[in-house]
Amino acid sequence: MKKMALISFRTLMTTRSLILGCMLASIFIFASHNMAQAEEEGGARVQLQPVAKLAQVPIVPTAILAEVPAAPVGAVVPTVSPMAADAYYSKERNQAIEIFNTLGIRTAKKIVPMVDGEFQDIEGRTHRLSDYKGKVILLNLWATWCPACKKEMPSMDRFSRRMSPDDYAIIAITAINPPIETEAKITAFAKEHSYHFPLYIASKGLIDNYDIGAIPATFVIDKNGTMVALVAGAFDWNNSDFIKAVELLNAAPLVEAAK
Repeated sequence: MKKMALISFRTLMTTRSLILGCMLASIFIFASHNMAQAEEEGGARVQLQPVAKLAQVPIVPTAILAEVPAAPVGAVVPTVSPMAADAYYSKERNQAIEIFNTLGIRTAKKIVPMVDGEFQDIEGRTHRLSDYKGKVILLNLWATWCPACKKEMPSMDRFSRRMSPDDYAIIAITAINPPIETEAKITAFAKEHSYHFPLYIASKGLIDNYDIGAIPATFVIDKNGTMVALVAGAFDWNNSDFIKAVELLNAAPLVEAAK
């Protein structure tokens, strides 16, 4: 598997977003990456805005992710009770996780629902993540200024053309962050490339909840709306094993409580 190229996303982070991002990222098993080799292969690691205060922010995992104290007040993470969580496991989901693990992709240790949020298409229409429940969601964080993001988008486009929009939703979100990211730049990028999947502008709240500190990043969410995997860095979306894994997620049964 190609090495993943990570780009610092610090300019979009607040103290609250760092805490939430770290808690969400703690769901996953982290694979090590050789960043020096990734840079040699064309990736980039760009420090946009060093923030000394980030080192002082406590990283507080939640009780639902590990046997540790609960998250601080204000850091809202949805929960599923242990009895209810059992219903979300299936043979197909477990097989998909096994495949993701063999690919070195971080996978969820617990059943944790996605955090809902709003985003807009370039025509200004508002959408919510929950609108796509019932489909396998691939939530991709990207930016027009990110070389690694743009590098993986052609494979995302081929993936989008191959997979049925009735079963899968690619939701590629970025955030307005002048001067490096503006609505005009996002709109111009979308019109220039005409990808088969739409590009969206996310609300700050949605970015805060899914920002892991680097882009590109793709969260794989099953059709029951629970977190399954996190692809950190640029990735070949046409990898046959990756496609098999997301097809297994689509074949998994819908949980009655999630409908």
